[in-house]
Amino acid sequence: MRYTLSQHLTFVVACLVLGLFLVQQIRFKPAVNQATTDTYADKVNLALRLTANLLLRQEGDSTSAIPPVKILASNVFLLKLNRNFDYDSLPYFLDRALFKHGINGAYDVAVLDCETQELMLGYTADTRNREDWEPCGGRLREGKCFDLKFTAPLPVTTHTAGIWRWGIPLVIVALLGGYIALYLTGFFRPKPDQPVHFEGIPLNGHSRNGKGLHRLGRFTFDPDNQLLMLGAGRQELTYRESKLLRYLCLHSNQLLERDQILKDVWEDEGVLVGRSLDVFISRLRKKLNGDESVRITSVHGVGYKLEIPAVNAFSGLN
Repeated sequence: MRYTLSQHLTFVVACLVLGLFLVQQIRFKPAVNQATTDTYADKVNLALRLTANLLLRQEGDSTSAIPPVKILASNVFLLKLNRNFDYDSLPYFLDRALFKHGINGAYDVAVLDCETQELMLGYTADTRNREDWEPCGGRLREGKCFDLKFTAPLPVTTHTAGIWRWGIPLVIVALLGGYIALYLTGFFRPKPDQPVHFEGIPLNGHSRNGKGLHRLGRFTFDPDNQLLMLGAGRQELTYRESKLLRYLCLHSNQLLERDQILKDVWEDEGVLVGRSLDVFISRLRKKLNGDESVRITSVHGVGYKLEIPAVNAFSGLN
């Protein structure tokens, strides 16, 4: 017996609401383990000081004192560097120091003018996935004083650990219990006049996942599964490649300004510079070279345009 997608979604939503309600009823200890926090701050402190030492030694300075690291928040740290340094070496040295001290996860780096606190350069990175980030290159002005602001991944607290220990099992129990209850009441039995759809078969040329497929010439793009298909061939896209390509599809044959793309696609993900956008555009061009009718063209100083045959373009139902 096959069940419709709407029935499954209704069931999942109802059980998740029930599970979250049960999680809220459990009283977890809200305080952060102070020993864990202190140890974590010490590790970040050591990693930043090691980074500063490597940067100074690269400039031939092995005697200058490294100022203390200031803790602005539980996961925000500030280190003053009273001289110019090689910014292009910063990502390598910092990533190396974080690895040495066992700090994992996404983090933000900002180089600030210590007098005006103006952002000079910066990037976002993740120690768990180095494929999708490439910091911009740049030079810092000589004779200036710079602050290195580091926003680290948050340490695990007792509150968070309690949720993972008890909350997830409760949600699973709620899902199983809800499924059994709904099955016994006949909720999943299709009505006599209700057509039965088979999972994996598109309806009217559209996927049934809510966002739909996109036709790009001879290509078919599935944003939900991050797949670009041409005949029997499939290419897997990274999360950011898929996100960018979907945005271009929704504005196909339109010239999009670089700043607008950065704002609409990545504004909620922190710092992302124009050079990173160029990298993702280059990757997508290589993956779309199987069809000459599909191109991502660039207008110098303005932005990009995804050119596809308009008659073949369609998107899924929302």
